[in-house]
Amino acid sequence: MMVKNVYSPENINNFKIVLIKLTAIMDNFAKEMIAERNSLNKPQEVFNKLLNRTRTNLEATICLLNVYKEQPFLFHSISHIFRALTVDFLNYCYLMCFYDESEEDFMSFRNEYHLFSRDYLKALLEMDKIERLVPENCPFHSILENKIHLRE
Repeated sequence: MMVKNVYSPENINNFKIVLIKLTAIMDNFAKEMIAERNSLNKPQEVFNKLLNRTRTNLEATICLLNVYKEQPFLFHSISHIFRALTVDFLNYCYLMCFYDESEEDFMSFRNEYHLFSRDYLKALLEMDKIERLVPENCPFHSILENKIHLRE
């Protein structure tokens, strides 16, 4: 079933209001955190950066919605922002799998974040370069075993 007038000016305004309220909630949370003046541990620093980026992306969306009603081609720009928000949220969920308050210095989280935050393309290029050096007919192991060993 197709919903009529999904992108109507009224719906766009309602969506904008929701985003404005959400950014206000985020701002209030930030003010509370600043008032407490607690230093942040590593996971909190990472999540704070994520919240700041989320807040910025929501603000950009609000600005684009003002113009979107007259310039619907901005739909793609708005959808790119929401893709970035979705990826950030999925990354947050993934990193939370390694968060353990009882672990000393959040070592699992730090290790995963370190690997996670590396430049992805650089890592792929490094891996490709290493894999090219693996001999095809290694006398001791198969090429697959060598690649697994190198990755580890």
